[in-house]
Amino acid sequence: MRTEVSSGDGHDLRHHGDAEVRDDGSALVDLAVNVRADTPPAWLRDRIAESLASLAAYPDGRAARAAVAAR
Repeated sequence: MRTEVSSGDGHDLRHHGDAEVRDDGSALVDLAVNVRADTPPAWLRDRIAESLASLAAYPDGRAARAAVAAR
């Protein structure tokens, strides 16, 4: 059983934003938490899969340093 923990001003400190969008058909969208239930769309899965080969590559910082220096 979950007990409510109050902040003294009546706010439930254990309330999590995903409770607002879970299971009740609510129209609320809480962008502060990740409540996505589905898998990523195919286009995103493809982009992630394409990036796997370069994960171990150390990033080349020359372009970033040149942009900072030019700024």
